[in-house]
Amino acid sequence: MKGRHLAIAAAFWSAACTCNKSEQAAASAEAPKAPPPSGTSAAISSAPPVEVQPSSWPIPSGLRLAILAGKGVGPIRFGATVKTIERLMDLPCEIRTEDSCRYIARAIDFMLKDGAVVEMHLHRVERGATPDGRMYGVFNGRTPEGVAFLMLPTGVDELLGRAPKAEVVKDPGPWGMVEIREYPGMRLEFDRMPNGKVVLGGIVLTKADVPEAPQRR
Repeated sequence: MKGRHLAIAAAFWSAACTCNKSEQAAASAEAPKAPPPSGTSAAISSAPPVEVQPSSWPIPSGLRLAILAGKGVGPIRFGATVKTIERLMDLPCEIRTEDSCRYIARAIDFMLKDGAVVEMHLHRVERGATPDGRMYGVFNGRTPEGVAFLMLPTGVDELLGRAPKAEVVKDPGPWGMVEIREYPGMRLEFDRMPNGKVVLGGIVLTKADVPEAPQRR
């Protein structure tokens, strides 16, 4: 009798084991598989490491210069000599002529008369600079009110108010200049970009008696 009970128990556990294995196999077959990575994730996971190349887009360099209508840029004021310009810019003129000291990479030209600055011409990035195809870099600065290159005309109006004088440019030239606005000691040039937008493309500073503008916070 005892042997019979042992045989029944063994058969029960054998059946239970077989059942559990069958259920586990079925559950494994029915369980959804994790989807393979796709899109960017797949590319990142499968792609080998690559060397990152530096961007070719120019970046601001040198001293940050406030654009001061009627006065100059930063500590460089009208009447400064080339020696003073180069000391404050911490860089020799990139292009030096009798009547100019030009910094193409920093997007500013100092116009000279009798060796002293009488006008400063600032430019937006990628404005044509020389006949051989060189482009202006990034000017590192803005006005105390916050006006900066590539701003839309409406944004400039909000910060400076409407210009006392404005005129349409009939010949856009290589810069695509379409409008000029005059403020005391400062002329703003607006260029039409390839995408059709009109943006601030140039600023010409001349000596004038202009009150200090409040700093934008």
